[in-house]
Formats: sequence, structure tokens, C-alpha cells
Amino acid sequence: MQAINLDFYSLSRLTAKEDVLNPRSSINWALFAYDGITNNLKLSDSGADDVSDLAGRFYPSRPLCGLCRVGTEGTGHCIVLIAWVSYGSQSNNF
Repeated sequence: MQAINLDFYSLSRLTAKEDVLNPRSSINWALFAYDGITNNLKLSDSGADDVSDLAGRFYPSRPLCGLCRVGTEGTGHCIVLIAWVSYGSQSNNF
């Protein structure tokens, strides 16, 4: 198994991560995927909706990684990291 290449697409990944971690940002989640058959991890999608919107974007045939902010301003926020590798996935990257 090869290591994940974090050199490519680093600016988009870092920006998405900072948006999710920032409680003043409207971005609540980010989805990361491999670029084709390479080990280059890239930002696949991001959004301002809740965790159910993120959950609907996981594919059974692709390994994906999701970063999500959950909670409310009154109770505080938690950051959740989801490493998605289903039984039908064609990769051993995670």
C-alpha cells in the first residue's frame, strides 16, 4: 500500500478544513476523495447543510473521507472525521 500524497491539492484541502473548523464559517462539512487511481487526496465537495447531506454523498464503490462540524452554538461544536471504505470499495487506501 502506498502512502497518501498530500502535496497535490494542498491549498483546497487546507481551506476546506479551516472552513469546517471555523464556527463562524457557513461550511459545515468537507468530503475528500482520491484523484482517479492515484494516491493524491483532493477536496471532492463541501457544503453548508447538515451531516445528512454529507452522508448522502458517500459512494459504496469509493473510499472517501469526510470532515463535519456538528452541534449548536449553545452547546458547542464537535468535529467528526469519517473514513469511509465500504465492502464494495476497489481500493485499500484507508
